[in-house]
Amino acid sequence: MGGFVINILPRSMLNMFRKSFEYLILHNIMVVDFSGKSSNSDGMIAFKMVIGSCRRPTIFVVVPSQASFNLLLGRGWIHGVCVVPSIVNQKLFFWNKDG
Repeated sequence: MGGFVINILPRSMLNMFRKSFEYLILHNIMVVDFSGKSSNSDGMIAFKMVIGSCRRPTIFVVVPSQASFNLLLGRGWIHGVCVVPSIVNQKLFFWNKDG
């Protein structure tokens, strides 16, 4: 099954959220990238994510990469809020009671 199991935040984005390494919770999680290369992560950090009308506490694994993305949301977050991601449009479509 494809996709991310964890939520990923590049180290470079910590400054954007006005956080530093002292906010990280240390752990021993290894992250494997698309090429199969594994590496240690810097730690974990929790944020209250607000996207559209959805508010959800989210834990991110901080990775020491120079990524071309701001953050990656894992399958658990995406399925938990009933979102349909569009790779083509780079948008999230939320399912609501009105359809």
